[in-house]
Amino acid sequence: MNVSQAGRAAGYGTPQAAHHAFNSIRRAIPDILDRLDCGVEKSLKLLAEMCHATKFEFAQKDGKLTEQREVPDNERRFLARRELLRLHNAYPSRSARGEPHESPVVFHVSLSDEKRAQKIAAALSANEWSRDKASVRVSASLHASQEGSVDSSSESSASTESGK
Repeated sequence: MNVSQAGRAAGYGTPQAAHHAFNSIRRAIPDILDRLDCGVEKSLKLLAEMCHATKFEFAQKDGKLTEQREVPDNERRFLARRELLRLHNAYPSRSARGEPHESPVVFHVSLSDEKRAQKIAAALSANEWSRDKASVRVSASLHASQEGSVDSSSESSASTESGK
């Protein structure tokens, strides 16, 4: 879910209002974390300690504990190391790698006929501008009257991915 969708779900009137609220929260988070004694240095220290995480494995026979072993927790170690590498910018962005940044193209279309909406989604997905990867999502709402009551609503997705 992106910020606009979250804002819509939370009742914000416009996507801009949702982004404004999100940015206000993002600016306040460092101060809140410092007050909770979860500052940057302490967080990094704990993350580095996770690179050496262990866990206990237990063996039992006939319902009785027979052995207990401390073993490396490879999943936590992997996640911690991946996060530390990300913080070291070991995974540069597309722009840093010299690749163009492509913004998604978004169409908002309201149709009262679900079958027609499905056909349009399929046609958009198959279009030649979807060379690399395109995802088209269509929401079709069938309205019962002019008062805005909805009889049924459905959402469908059509995706294409070209083989490279």
